[in-house]
Amino acid sequence: MKFNTMKKSIIALAVLSTTAYGASLEDRVEDLEFARDLNTWSFSGELESRYDYFNEEDKLANDHYNEDQYSLWARFDIHSKRSERLDFYGRLSMSKYFNDFTKRVSGTSSISDAGGAGRNKNGAAIFVERAFINYKIDDQFTFSIGRLPTIEGPSFHLQKGTARSGSYPQLAYGAQLDGMALTYGTKLAGGNMSVRAIYTPLSQRDVGSLSGQSGYQDSDSADISSSEDMYSVMVDYEKLNLTWANRFNFIGQYVAFNDFYYDATSNVSTGAGNPTQDAAISNLYFDYSAFVVYLEANGIANTGLDMGFTYKRTSIDSRGGITSLGGIFTNGSDGKNDGNVYMLDARYTFGKFKLGYELLIADEYAFTVGLSDIDAIGFYQTPDSTGHHVYASYDFDSDLRLILGYMMQQIDTSYTRNVVGAGTDADTKVDAGYARLIANF
Repeated sequence: MKFNTMKKSIIALAVLSTTAYGASLEDRVEDLEFARDLNTWSFSGELESRYDYFNEEDKLANDHYNEDQYSLWARFDIHSKRSERLDFYGRLSMSKYFNDFTKRVSGTSSISDAGGAGRNKNGAAIFVERAFINYKIDDQFTFSIGRLPTIEGPSFHLQKGTARSGSYPQLAYGAQLDGMALTYGTKLAGGNMSVRAIYTPLSQRDVGSLSGQSGYQDSDSADISSSEDMYSVMVDYEKLNLTWANRFNFIGQYVAFNDFYYDATSNVSTGAGNPTQDAAISNLYFDYSAFVVYLEANGIANTGLDMGFTYKRTSIDSRGGITSLGGIFTNGSDGKNDGNVYMLDARYTFGKFKLGYELLIADEYAFTVGLSDIDAIGFYQTPDSTGHHVYASYDFDSDLRLILGYMMQQIDTSYTRNVVGAGTDADTKVDAGYARLIANF
């Protein structure tokens, strides 16, 4: 890396200069130790300039809406290999609309907003997207803790034209999550297999306590209840140089949590002559579980063809509801529903060009997840929908890529607040075009 070479040169000059001017032995030793510590660090990043066009047509309401927007992303990756056992990984990111002068208003709760913090183009503030350590206990076991790589998992890298960067399937985890994991790695049938257990304690607003009763509070001075447990187990198998493909990857994952509070508020009046304030309108709790299978093959039949397939089955069991909205994916205040999501990816590489296609089908009661930076229409997080995504990319060189894409989605059920309520019939078509210019540094 050019930066590392320049960094070493600067350090060497500094040490030589200090020695030349007669520094003490202690100073020279300290300089050498400082140089050694710096050499454990490496840095990289990318700058993405993006244009999105969005169009929505509600055929039942005979309504039509469209807009376009420019936005900017900056991502700064950090890696430090402190020893043969300990590694640190971090990413600092910023997302914003071009020349956005609108006033920023805080969310209803820092807890509810934490999953997508910063990713909704909320200004030029830097946010921590990843910050975790891997500690190698022995040759087979690795312990991880911190803000884990729970976003941009497979098949996100196929769409972006990069190597796999996230550990967990894109449709399994769609938020930045903090937690800890224990991974067991071994060889199996000529490939590499990892078995991973993940624990994620979920903090949430405590609506049952008196104000100020809890010792833990969020940025809105609301009490935070004891953590609820979110857990996951997964198997990740990879094999290279098969007779029919250059690489094959299988991931199976189970994710679950219980008693999660859906935090919702409404701006209401506090009385005559008094200002309005946010008031809780939710007593909705739900249990969630999902089983996800991901398959990917690269270089099929020694060609540039890559293919991926994701299947996800979700189960939601809810209690209570939100004022006037009912339960979560149910026909009443309490209920249980299951749903399926299917996603097919195909990409072909020839020279500096890549052409790709995605098909996503989500059932009426499928609980899907996604992040706002991936698309403008909620392609990966809309239930009861069928979506198509085509894209083409061109690599000017190893450090500059242009991606052009088009997404179209047919939505047959509308949900208030996206995940809440039994839903109503809809006949809505949304589509979006985008251009992404991504520079690596």
